[in-house]
Amino acid sequence: MGHRIIGAYAPWNPGGTGDVCHFWTDIAQLCLSSPMPWTMAEDFNVTVSSLERSNGGGDAREQYKYFLQTVDGHDLWSDNDGRS
Repeated sequence: MGHRIIGAYAPWNPGGTGDVCHFWTDIAQLCLSSPMPWTMAEDFNVTVSSLERSNGGGDAREQYKYFLQTVDGHDLWSDNDGRS
């Protein structure tokens, strides 16, 4: 069985208008439709922890957390206790 690798450079404001407003929803559908396991990597422009960002990013964080929940995913960076 194969393995799908998805590279993404996520918009910094996925709650905006135009093509970016559905970014995490569209990526979730891509992952859920995959007939094989998948890994997603690159720059998501979002953090799970609010401690990693001085201000803003709340909308993107909530959308990303919803993506992880929807696809039963796991953010490996959140396993790093020393992240900041």
